[in-house]
Parts: sequence; C-alpha cells; structure tokens
Amino acid sequence: MNSPSPVEPSRCARKRDKARIFYDILTSIIGHEKEEGRVGITRIQTEVNLPSDRLRTHIIEMSGLGLIQYGKGLTCTEKGRLYVVEYRRIIATLEQFGVL
Repeated sequence: MNSPSPVEPSRCARKRDKARIFYDILTSIIGHEKEEGRVGITRIQTEVNLPSDRLRTHIIEMSGLGLIQYGKGLTCTEKGRLYVVEYRRIIATLEQFGVL
C-alpha cells in the first residue's frame, strides 16, 4: 500500500476559513443583486455549498457585523462591498509572495 509522502499535498479539499466563507456569501449576494435586487437564502446556500444551519449562523453573524441586511431577502451593505474589495486585495498580495 502506497502512502503519500509528507511533502505531497493532501488529496482532500482544504476547508474554507470563515473569511473565505464570508467572501463567497457576499460575492454571491452581490452577483444576484445586480440581476434581481434582493436574493433568497436558498439560492445563496446552493451557490456557496453550505448546509442551511451553517449558512444561517453565518448570515446572523454577518448581519450583526453590518456586512449584509437580512429581511425579506439578502442584500449586501457598503461595508460588505468593502470587505470583498479588501479580501481580494489581501489574496492578491499573498499570491504575490507565493503564500497561496
């Protein structure tokens, strides 16, 4: 039986951290807002591939942080849009240094 060497990357997908999950949720909301205005939670759930209980937990937290508004649907706030811009900038910087 061959076992992977310690330097080989794992074949398992990396878990997303909370910052990445927030980014994925926000970009999904922003994309749908352009087309439809407010967007339903089910559409976001499908797109970001999260179980409904975990998505709802994130939505409550993001709403408390002022990143989104949650009423009859989800909308992204200006603070949420700034989060997306800054997240992309940070990722680009990390990629420049070969960290990602």
